[in-house]
Amino acid sequence: MAGRDQESLYAGLIKGGALADPLTKVAEAKVKNQPFFDRYSKQLNVLIVALWVSSGVWAGMHFEGWHFSTAVYVAVQIMTTIGYGDVTFTSHQMHWFSCLFILFGLVFAASAVNDICQAFLDWNDEQIRKKLRRAEAKFSTASKGESEAQEIEGISKRYGHWNRLGVAFAIFLFFLVTWAAFFVWQEGCSCSYGKTAVAGCVAGEQCRATGGQTKSWGKAFYMAVVTMTTVGFGDITPESQGGRWFAVFWMLFGVLSAGSFVGAITTALSTEASFRRSRKNLSVELFKKLDTDGNGVLTKGEFLRYMLIKQDLVKEESLDAIDAAFQAMDANGDGSLNYKEIMSEFDS
Repeated sequence: MAGRDQESLYAGLIKGGALADPLTKVAEAKVKNQPFFDRYSKQLNVLIVALWVSSGVWAGMHFEGWHFSTAVYVAVQIMTTIGYGDVTFTSHQMHWFSCLFILFGLVFAASAVNDICQAFLDWNDEQIRKKLRRAEAKFSTASKGESEAQEIEGISKRYGHWNRLGVAFAIFLFFLVTWAAFFVWQEGCSCSYGKTAVAGCVAGEQCRATGGQTKSWGKAFYMAVVTMTTVGFGDITPESQGGRWFAVFWMLFGVLSAGSFVGAITTALSTEASFRRSRKNLSVELFKKLDTDGNGVLTKGEFLRYMLIKQDLVKEESLDAIDAAFQAMDANGDGSLNYKEIMSEFDS
């Protein structure tokens, strides 16, 4: 009873601030000792992106006479390297400015934008993966005495790469479908505006009859895929002011989600192939090949060779090449190398 009272008293003192949590103190000290740029990296990233985009928007409005939404839309096209080409530069001043704007974006701003957007995608990715791991743990058969945490960890190691692929695909599909649905609804027919306005087009019921730009589901999905893969043909593009504002955000996250999806496919396939190779049983043929002295048992060195191959740490051809090099260096054929034999090979 006394022990419990002491624990309650200690917990109360910590909660009340009389005693500081030592782990919290250590964490705070680590943050304070970090270099300035590491401590405020997120804030600096946001500042760099804001200044960069703002300069591009100002230049577009000042040199080209664009509407604010069009200037932001073009800046994001440059940032994501989509480059539709539907809105281009006409003034010499903008040509010179764009050289500096694009180069600075490639060197500095692109990394900052990637960090900001990737942090958002990673957070969503982790939330979905947690739900998937819980679902897998719920329906899997756990071994007796195994804790829930250990079970979830084991499942994560085995199926984590497929979870990541599923989540990456779900996020990519979300941006793909929402892009297509929005433009079918928003720009079923559009007369556009500003520099890209369709001459003679009348918005509303007469839009199609007067030459307005139309978007079907097929065109909208096509535009989504071309955009998110940064192919950016530019034959079908956002036309309305609302459509361009929507594209500003969806281009950023859509491009990142496509890259994440492609990366997840590569990781899942390579991880699964490695796992399957590691699960291969020791065949009689492989055993005989590893048992170089033919005594029916594997020595420590022979077993090491087997594990290196099984775990896909070293290719069998590489080990064969090492064996061949050993045989060539073993001048007296006694099955061992002395210092002189080794150095003679490296000195030659």
